[in-house]
Amino acid sequence: MKFPYHLLNILILCLVIFHSIQRDIKLESHNPYDLRNRVVGARLQKDGKLPYAYAWNPYDGPRYYDPANENSGSDPSNITASPFFHQLLIPIADWPERTISVFWFVLEYIFLGSIMVIICLMTGKSDLKWLIINAGILFTLTEAWKNLIATGQLYLFEGFLICLICFALIRNKKTSIFFAGTLAAVFILTRPVGIVLFIPFLFNYKRNLLFLSTAFITLGLYGIMVFSSPYQRDLYTDYVKNMKVQVLIHQGLYTEGAPSPYSQKNPFDVLEGFDFRKSAELTSKDHIIIHNENPNVFVLYTKLFHSKMPLTILNLTSAGVIILLSLLFFFRNRSHPANQLQVILFGFSLYMIVEIFSPVHRHQYNTVQWLPLVLAGLLVDKSWKSPEYILIFLGLLLNISNASWIPMRHTIGEFCWLAALLLICLSPGINARTWKLQS
Repeated sequence: MKFPYHLLNILILCLVIFHSIQRDIKLESHNPYDLRNRVVGARLQKDGKLPYAYAWNPYDGPRYYDPANENSGSDPSNITASPFFHQLLIPIADWPERTISVFWFVLEYIFLGSIMVIICLMTGKSDLKWLIINAGILFTLTEAWKNLIATGQLYLFEGFLICLICFALIRNKKTSIFFAGTLAAVFILTRPVGIVLFIPFLFNYKRNLLFLSTAFITLGLYGIMVFSSPYQRDLYTDYVKNMKVQVLIHQGLYTEGAPSPYSQKNPFDVLEGFDFRKSAELTSKDHIIIHNENPNVFVLYTKLFHSKMPLTILNLTSAGVIILLSLLFFFRNRSHPANQLQVILFGFSLYMIVEIFSPVHRHQYNTVQWLPLVLAGLLVDKSWKSPEYILIFLGLLLNISNASWIPMRHTIGEFCWLAALLLICLSPGINARTWKLQS
């Protein structure tokens, strides 16, 4: 009698997802603090106020109050999401905070499930589908996922956009390419540094003309809308100014003023469904340990050399790495034309490299953006002994592991994923179309 490996696999996955959901429900009840500044930013924007230098005043009441905003009026606020992302939140911004929190929590799991389903639709091989499902569910055990849920962060939304763009381009229909171009514009408007994803598509611009033109026309139309509105112009001026100051803050080059006197003591025991005292008690009772690393190049430099990396050197190195890899891909593409999956993965790998070189601390939750790229990397259908597969699963294990004897283990895991994707994109031996779209 053949051992029922599939049934055992399903049982293990059910136990993992049950554990993760049970843990994450507790984390949501602890009050995902970063979600608050997104909601407040959306409310300020909806009400025609500038959010990025906002300082709370008791006369404003609880609508704009955020315990983490210590701005007294002379410094930037803690609001850093783009104006476009706030615009996306406006339809739900007036809901009570706890309702928004539960909705966002459910949405994170919908994003997770959708990413796994979409990547599975890109292959006709059942073994690959099982591999993708296993990797996706195991991802909920990573510190990146736990941080995402605990803070109510937005980065899986970016991962969902990456996944949709990838799938739409792989389908290679006019309507799907138009859809991909529109989504790429949305992605850039929520993560401006993502503009680098277009580099490999420009190398063969004639083939990618519909995608590129749709994306840039969409961005252009949005730009016209911004410039035609005095408030939108002020909003984006405020946003750009705040981002520059945030860089200085994270680099230790900004002298902050005195914190707001209103931030010293929370005037609200209960805020829109969140009881702060109860949340603190639950946090202490549940005792869910969450580890955090800042996987930035400048952080690694400081740890290795015990000195700060000059900002100019950091930016020049980032640009140099992007240019060098782009040239390698260009010349590799001339002799061994890349397939569409490789072009897509390379474009988003460049985006992740820019993220790693960011002068602003990347907290652990940023790592969830790797999820669709890692799952899509499995579509090359290599042997489990191949360097690509070994690096992908080694990266996953390192991001789950909390073995203290491995320094910066989660950061090393990210570099494993980056190395795997670059091998997939730059290796001339991986050119065959190894996946099959479902009709």
